[in-house]
Amino acid sequence: MNTTHFTFRNKEYSCKIWVDISPEPPFYVFADLLDKELIQEFGDEITIKTDFETRLPRLDDYQALSELRQAVFNAIQTNPAFITRKNKVNTKSSYLLDFSGITRLLKKAPRPITQLR
Repeated sequence: MNTTHFTFRNKEYSCKIWVDISPEPPFYVFADLLDKELIQEFGDEITIKTDFETRLPRLDDYQALSELRQAVFNAIQTNPAFITRKNKVNTKSSYLLDFSGITRLLKKAPRPITQLR
């Protein structure tokens, strides 16, 4: 859990973030809001859906909540926990892309000769 500071409506606010560790996208970042003003308007936690490159839309988005989510998302992109998780996802994605490329090559290769005993 890391404290992140962000600007929303021309004011500085803080939240504590939790970064999702699920193996497949979409990924989620949970932000515990720390300021009474935001808690009264949005509740004590917001959830941000992401692919670690952009903030993805959610069904419950409305103008103010979408803007808050974007403000937090912009701020957490320099957060060490977010960067670490993003790097792990990118490394895994690269591996999966490489592996799928090898699999495609193997499928195109001629069938091996059956080994004689």
